[in-house]
Amino acid sequence: MHNKQKELTADFSSPAYIRMVDYLTEKIRSGSLQHGEILPPEKKLAEQLSCSRVTLRHALQILEQKGLIIKRRGRNGGNFISYRPDPANVKRKNIGLISNITSPATEPYFLHLLSGIQNELVDKAKLHLIAKESREFQDVMNDNTIDGMLLIGCGRSDEQIYEYLERTGMPHTIINSYFDFYTNRGFVSCDSDNFAGGLEAMKHLIELGHTQIGYIGCSNERSNQLDRYNAYKHALSENNIPFNSGLVHICENNAQNGFSYNTAIDMLQQTNKPTAIFVAGYYMTIEAIQAIKECNLRVPDDISIVGFDDFNISMHISPPLTTVRQPLEEIGRQSTQQLLEWITSGIVKNRQLTLPTELIIRGSTAPLKN
Repeated sequence: MHNKQKELTADFSSPAYIRMVDYLTEKIRSGSLQHGEILPPEKKLAEQLSCSRVTLRHALQILEQKGLIIKRRGRNGGNFISYRPDPANVKRKNIGLISNITSPATEPYFLHLLSGIQNELVDKAKLHLIAKESREFQDVMNDNTIDGMLLIGCGRSDEQIYEYLERTGMPHTIINSYFDFYTNRGFVSCDSDNFAGGLEAMKHLIELGHTQIGYIGCSNERSNQLDRYNAYKHALSENNIPFNSGLVHICENNAQNGFSYNTAIDMLQQTNKPTAIFVAGYYMTIEAIQAIKECNLRVPDDISIVGFDDFNISMHISPPLTTVRQPLEEIGRQSTQQLLEWITSGIVKNRQLTLPTELIIRGSTAPLKN
């Protein structure tokens, strides 16, 4: 069973400095307090340990003599953990990775995240890819065989997982989406700044002279999609461009295959068809480009298009895609780093990590023709 909050607390009777030494020694040797970490100020630490500062100083002196801590003076001084565990004796942690992605082995979004996760986990923990329908998933729920959990693309329907996290206090990081849902329940999450990325995409199109801008996206139940849609509306409002609901198409059931293609065909058959489209997803963007070409229109000569996500193929399609790049590997790395810190220290430094996006301008956008 995992504790929701792990603090330096103990029931010591005065003077008890030997028992205090034993307690702190165990914390240090077990890895709960790691090399280079600074202990709380003596006054605060004494309060946490329910002892006098004189007793605490006696215990710290012994720990320093044993080579477990080092005392540094000066402005940035304090008592630092100096003990380095023998790697051969350190038990590797077990991290579970649960994903809603259907075909993770061929999904570039997942593979970029996984690369960042694995780079951070090297020699620190073992990664277990767990399918929600598998026996291993039930073992995790029943036996606590996992020290921490990463979740990718999980949604509101995954209530069994969220209840488990709340009940056990298991360290976790939920990667992408549903920030509003997660934050309200105290979950820890990480995603890119989808709103800022959407604003950059819209700003680029508006600066090129476009005002008839279409929007294609997935269900706004996902907070990353909602942020992109809100950025679309915000950019129109900021630039005094009227909102036209006829130019907005959102796939409410998230069944994306074919949706963007059919939507783009419908848009281009309108009397006031768009001169540019902001598509809030990579595969939907590819479908939209296909539809534009089948309508005997050219990208970007007849219509500009901006996507979201920048995979390697983006620069090789015709024309090369202007798109919002998410730092997927860095999201994977920082999510994992945060999870490992939580496991070892019991502390969550930032419950909601948000990483910046970058607009990559290529050949699929061009100035509006008069």
